[in-house]
Amino acid sequence: MTKRIRPMALAIWIVFLLVIPTTPVILLHATMDAFFAPLLPRVDAGVLSYAWMLLAVYLSTRPHWLDRLIGLPAIYMMHGVLGMAALVLAIVHRIDLPAYGSAKLTGEVGFWTLLALVIVALITMAGWLSSRIPAVAALRRLIERVVSREGSVWLHRLLLIAVIAVGIHMNLVWYIAENTVFITVTNICAVAIIGWYVISKLRERFGAAHGTVLSVTALSGDTMQVEMVVPSMGDGWLEGDFVFLRFPSIRGMRSMHPFSMVNRPNAAGLMTFAIRADGDFTRLVSTALSPGTSVEVVGPYGRYRRFIDGHNRRSSSRQCVESRSIVVYAGGIGITPLLPVIQYADELGYDIVVLYSARASEGLLYHDDILQWAARTGNRMQLRVGRFSEREFADAMRQGALYVIGGPESMRRDITHMLIRHGVRAVDICYEPFVW
Repeated sequence: MTKRIRPMALAIWIVFLLVIPTTPVILLHATMDAFFAPLLPRVDAGVLSYAWMLLAVYLSTRPHWLDRLIGLPAIYMMHGVLGMAALVLAIVHRIDLPAYGSAKLTGEVGFWTLLALVIVALITMAGWLSSRIPAVAALRRLIERVVSREGSVWLHRLLLIAVIAVGIHMNLVWYIAENTVFITVTNICAVAIIGWYVISKLRERFGAAHGTVLSVTALSGDTMQVEMVVPSMGDGWLEGDFVFLRFPSIRGMRSMHPFSMVNRPNAAGLMTFAIRADGDFTRLVSTALSPGTSVEVVGPYGRYRRFIDGHNRRSSSRQCVESRSIVVYAGGIGITPLLPVIQYADELGYDIVVLYSARASEGLLYHDDILQWAARTGNRMQLRVGRFSEREFADAMRQGALYVIGGPESMRRDITHMLIRHGVRAVDICYEPFVW
């Protein structure tokens, strides 16, 4: 395994991209009449496309077990890749493959809905793409002036319509419908996934944890600190986790939006968030929220603490002396999930090095608290307005250390590439980019 690839993430990608989708293709070949063999390559493309669409629907439910293995950002990226791959194979499937009447109509509805969805999603919701391509980022900002985040979320649910249309299309193609084994197994899987999607959305809508905003105060620059109490979340998250918040009584804040907790878990369910105004949802925080506002919480999600705990377990099982160092690279508001992680690692006895930078001084959040913590514990802390140089990043490295990153996507990529070049294994690096 190369230093760039996390074994668990690679295994999950193989399962979702290859193992699961090819299973119905193998079943189709095993049960299809030989008379239809000339059509199979294009039919295979359609079956694979449908399988990827169903898996994309499943991933959109944010399965908690998968988040704890590879992280929600990776799940969203996989969701987007599956959607694009499904579209490509749907185009292949349509080439010179005859269909008539209702079968053709439902197939066309499914295809054009999927095409529209992929275009809209890539521009408005796939931050992992817009963070890499400036033209897409510019187009995304332009569209966001017209279409709110809530509108984008609803457009994203067109995937379910596309899946249902393609499923009906498959059942109306006579030589597929007559293959009883294949169509029965496929329909059972489709109904199960769609049913799970509906259940998860109902659970999110009616089963969210309920809380109340306690205070909304200016923290620094355009960043607000929001404190709330959510009693059922008492000790219900881990250091470094994030949750999805919605404020049902406020127009423009009724869709779920992810935020990291600045504070550590506690029995009372007191939760603190630092929220920067950089979108239609977050810009309402300073004007629309006030003490007493009701909030709904879904989650938690995140991998920072599980990353540290996993390395602790492996270290203990080997019963050897290893470096007990954690190097933290943080940029701007990316420090928020890392503050409780730093405190947790300190309690475990790690030697901690923190490099924290921001474009302007007001972007260095909680800097007084961080400096006091460093002075009290003797850990190394460097604050900087402007970027650290690669030499400074490299100088902070420690033999056998763990590396935790939080900040803008461009910074995360640069630091990750630098660490890999210096021989750090991918399994010793943890980051959770908020790029959706």
